Amino acid sequence: LLAALFDLGGGPARMLMRKMAEVGLLWVACLGVMTIWRSFAALSAMRSVLHAVLLWVPVFGKLSRRLATARFADTLECLYAAGVPTPEALSRSAAACGNAAIGRRILDSVWLVREGGTITSALQASRALPSLLLNMVATGEEAGKLEESLHKVAEYEREDAGVVIERLAKVLPTIIVLAVIGLLAYMVLSAWGVVLRIPFAVN
Repeated sequence: LLAALFDLGGGPARMLMRKMAEVGLLWVACLGVMTIWRSFAALSAMRSVLHAVLLWVPVFGKLSRRLATARFADTLECLYAAGVPTPEALSRSAAACGNAAIGRRILDSVWLVREGGTITSALQASRALPSLLLNMVATGEEAGKLEESLHKVAEYEREDAGVVIERLAKVLPTIIVLAVIGLLAYMVLSAWGVVLRIPFAVN
């Protein structure tokens, strides 16, 4: 019976093949977008724009900011402990944070330190980092324990980011599987829709 239905003018089979071709084109389009994204990301200005947009994406934006904060605090801790001049340490840490948008905003505030300002004042002016880091840096500067404060911030942000990544790792596979099942169901129902219309067309 199924063979006969699919042989009636080839309509259902053609419909199914067309849906499969559309899925293939969708995957090709996705690969193309990823390639273009990587090409644009190689450009400093474009990378900054893309990273700024990423910060507004639910879940992923928060994760990106936490990872950038952890990298910034880790790098600044190491450079400060090594005796690197504070303006240079801030600049290098901003470049190493992993988010071009956050890094650029920090770099734009480094001049405050060059003119005698504190690290806290520069980071507050950048408006790029969470209040937790700002408060810890301020406390560390006042108590002379900046390295210890930066270490605590980096550790906290890494742990929190790890929790988010773990949750995503559990949820994303399920979402992908459901999306594929939904797509296949749509393809099958579309093909069967043609099958169900054939008797009426014959009559």
